[in-house]
Amino acid sequence: MISALTIIIKNNECILTQEF
Repeated sequence: MISALTIIIKNNECILTQEF
């Protein structure tokens, strides 16, 4: 479960980084 949450957080950070 922790791994899945970590992946989701990492993906969100990547999306935010690309947007900004």
